[in-house]
Amino acid sequence: MKTANQFFVRLKQLFIFIIISLSLITCTKQGGDNNSTGTNPPPPPPPPSHSLGLALESDSSYQQNPVAETPTGGGTLPSKYILEAPSITSNQASEGACTSFAAAMTKSIMDHNQYGIDYIQNGIIYSPSFLYNQLNSIPGVCTSDAKQEDNLTTLQYLGDCTIDQMPYIDGGCATKPTVDQINEASDNKIQSWGRLNNISASAIKAFINNGQPVIIGFLTDAFFQTAKSSSDDIIWKKVVAPLYSSEGHAAVLYGWDDSKHAFKLINSYGNQWGYNGTIWVDYDFVQNPSIFYQAYTMTNFSKTNKYLGISGDLNFGNVQVNSSATKTLTLTNNSGTPINVSNVSIDAPYSVDKTNFIIAANGNSPLKVTFTPTAAGEVDKTLTITSDASNSPTTIPATGNGTQQQTQTKIISLSGTSLSFGNINIGQSSTQALTITNTGNATLTVNKINYSSSDFTGDWDNGPIAAGTSHTVNVTFKPSTAKTYSETLSIDCDATSGTKTVSLSGTGVQTQQQTKIVSLPSNLSFGNVTVGQTQNSTLTISNTGNASVTISNIDVPNGSGFSRSSYTPVIQAGGSENVTIYFSPTSVQSYSSNIIVYSDASNSPTLTTVTGNGISSGGSYTTLPPVGQYQDCDVSGSYYCSPSLSYTSGVIKARIVSVDRSSGNIVIEVMKCSGTAFNYEGELTVNPELCNSNGVSYGYVTFAAGASSVQIQINESNMTGTKTYYPKILQTSAEFATQPLTITFQ
Repeated sequence: MKTANQFFVRLKQLFIFIIISLSLITCTKQGGDNNSTGTNPPPPPPPPSHSLGLALESDSSYQQNPVAETPTGGGTLPSKYILEAPSITSNQASEGACTSFAAAMTKSIMDHNQYGIDYIQNGIIYSPSFLYNQLNSIPGVCTSDAKQEDNLTTLQYLGDCTIDQMPYIDGGCATKPTVDQINEASDNKIQSWGRLNNISASAIKAFINNGQPVIIGFLTDAFFQTAKSSSDDIIWKKVVAPLYSSEGHAAVLYGWDDSKHAFKLINSYGNQWGYNGTIWVDYDFVQNPSIFYQAYTMTNFSKTNKYLGISGDLNFGNVQVNSSATKTLTLTNNSGTPINVSNVSIDAPYSVDKTNFIIAANGNSPLKVTFTPTAAGEVDKTLTITSDASNSPTTIPATGNGTQQQTQTKIISLSGTSLSFGNINIGQSSTQALTITNTGNATLTVNKINYSSSDFTGDWDNGPIAAGTSHTVNVTFKPSTAKTYSETLSIDCDATSGTKTVSLSGTGVQTQQQTKIVSLPSNLSFGNVTVGQTQNSTLTISNTGNASVTISNIDVPNGSGFSRSSYTPVIQAGGSENVTIYFSPTSVQSYSSNIIVYSDASNSPTLTTVTGNGISSGGSYTTLPPVGQYQDCDVSGSYYCSPSLSYTSGVIKARIVSVDRSSGNIVIEVMKCSGTAFNYEGELTVNPELCNSNGVSYGYVTFAAGASSVQIQINESNMTGTKTYYPKILQTSAEFATQPLTITFQ
């Protein structure tokens, strides 16, 4: 029976195990726009196909690792140097296996370049699973991080088996190496490993130049979301926020290019990432210690055994029966002693140019293999090389297909049998494409392309067109005369069949002299607009020429009370552009200004006038006498509207009936002081302001005899300040005047 104390001890252990487990699970991340360093909530995980896996550790712990001595004596380094690397077909997917991929990748690149060992199926040689499945900290939890030095130590003391022996399987981290895999791994150890004492561009170049790729550890941003590119042009130069600092990632630097100012980096996300699984990393960015914080390299054992390497292939494809095709293999000796080849054998219909020879120490030797099929069909054989190399016998498959000779056909096919260029101005040109296709099974030879008129030319005249391929000719029409052309293009070639002619048509036209003319309305009038308000009107700018006009500016003076909207600068021939003009009076006054249009028209600059009146925003006014009240009829003498004419007062009186500020209309009524009817026909006139002032307009109305009063409506265009009006009656016998009426506009 457990005691209470034992129960709490077990509970505490379980709690610690859960916390450790959660902290070791790989946190995959997705890119974003903020450079997060831990102050914000953690970002969401990235897609499972792009995990990370480099365990973070303190700088003091990293510094305890052995230091790799930087190679010296390499002389001046080339501006570009890249170790031959495999095509990345593997993807670490959801496992946190980047450190194991980096270690296995580095060992693969070194063994390929130092020992001549071929990449397996164009992929890496060694297995990331052999390393990772032994190092993941929580058995069966495939997202566990690992330290890079643990992978390198495993390589040093246990080695690594090939990926053929232990394939990488996403989610298969619980599978441990077998005895056979461990035995094979023991032949593939490294001599030593160490950290770079200085993560600098010069140190990294020195190691790569010495045949030692550099494993680089770094924090990631949206790095894992890098899209596949069709060109080798992706350069990682800076952090694209957010920065994921909860764990790191490991990849391999294996080359450089000074013209790009960058190192070549191979990743573990498969060939659908970056450019076939690789990107470039800027020199300066690699030296940023806040991002790139670890760098390791390894040293291989010197090969004492003689190892025969083979480069090239024996895939002959289709070869005509009773004819021959030859391929050359390169046999490489990467050891310090010669390799004696005692025999080279392969069954017919294959043959070799030699069967026994010596490959010098650190040298190579060509081996020619010839395929001479005697019957139709595929023939698969194996070439075997027997030597005193450690990997003897060495084999390579050969495959070829014997084909019966076909009757040669050269069939010409055109993309069209006519090219119509339409109307082209004399001296100008137009180009259209004509595609010539060879649908036969033998190469078509074009001797010459002939044109019946020199006004038609092409950019290709003769040459071969292989079976099943095409060649495009750009045909240009440049008329020299104003006429309609009907010509022929003929192809002189050795075609066995097909169309060889194309009809050409077009019309040369005389270039019309360009005219660019801007037309504007004579003026824009806004009338009365209340101060503080804005009224708009449309200014139509017309192009009456035959060529497009470009407007450079429409000038409306600042402070004029007028402004304009934006506009489209180009007006096509015969077209127009509407520009909105705004009137915004700031005071009670009359406004007038010029609108000037600057353009490339022949009549530029072009102008029009714009006018408007600012009227009181409140609309209040006072009258004397008050509206609706007649003047006093007391005789007050006479006054003079002109030096030669006096008006008798005290006979008639007047009143202001109404004032409409919105329309500018004022109604005035006149009647006899006695209230009796007028006896004779006459005219009532009203003079605004002074009788003798310039520009005064008169309003008048005819009244019938017998009427006791008469009204007249006048229009006041400028309702500002104080206005004085003088009503009078003209009769055949006399002229009578009232006392003045006044209106003061506020």
